[in-house]
Amino acid sequence: MYDKDFIRQKNLPDKLLLVMAYLRIYCAKNGTISTSINYICHKIGYKPNHRENKINDQIINCLKWLQNYNYIQLKTNIDKALSNECIAIKINNDPNIFDCKNNYVILNEIEFDIIRKSKIDRRNKEDLLRVFLNIKKYMSFDKNTDALCYPSHSTLCKDCNISSKSVINNIIKDIVDIGLLYTYNPGKFIDNKGKIKFANNFYALEKDVLKPEICNEIMKNYYLSQGIIISEFIK
Repeated sequence: MYDKDFIRQKNLPDKLLLVMAYLRIYCAKNGTISTSINYICHKIGYKPNHRENKINDQIINCLKWLQNYNYIQLKTNIDKALSNECIAIKINNDPNIFDCKNNYVILNEIEFDIIRKSKIDRRNKEDLLRVFLNIKKYMSFDKNTDALCYPSHSTLCKDCNISSKSVINNIIKDIVDIGLLYTYNPGKFIDNKGKIKFANNFYALEKDVLKPEICNEIMKNYYLSQGIIISEFIK
C-alpha cells in the first residue's frame, strides 16, 4: 500500500517507489529481508550498473532515504558492502510506511511484475509506477461501483510532478501498451466560450468496464456540474 499523499510528493529519490514495492512484496512476515544491491536491481527490472549515479547508486540512495526517515533499519553498512554482498533490512513498525489506515492505493504483485518486466527501454520504470499509482488512486473499488476514473491530464501532471501534458500522455500510452490500463475518450466538446476541447480520458484496469454509452453519460454529468451542457461529443 502507498499513501496517496506520499506518491504525490516532490523530490522523492529516483526508484524509491520501485524499491518500496520490492521490500514490501518480498519481505518475510516479520518485515525482514536479506538481499543485495545487485539482486534488488534485477527484481525492480534493471541490470546492475556500478557507475556513479546509475542504478546501483540510486538503490543505495533509496535505502539510505528510508533509513533516514526511520522506515527501515539497515543491519549492514551499505557504503562498505559490495554490490553482490548480502545486506539485511528490517521494515520498522513505527513509523511503518506501508501500514496505511486510510487514504491509500494498493499495488499488487502482478502489477509490480508487469512494470518491472516491461521492455520499454526509453522509459524510467519509476515513471510508469508513479503515473499508474496516481491514476489508480482515483478509482473506487467498492463492489457496487465500476472501478474507473477520469482525472484530467492537468491533474495527473500535478500529482506526478510532470510539467508536460504530452509527457504524461506518452507515459499513459506506455502503461496501456504493457497491459496494465485501459482507456476510453468520449471525444471533443464545445465549452461555454465556444472553444473545442477534448474530454477527459476514462481509465480502468479491465477492458469491459469502459462501456462508451455509460462513460459518455458520466462525462456529460461531470461537465454539467461545471456549468457546461454537452448534447453530443464530437468524434
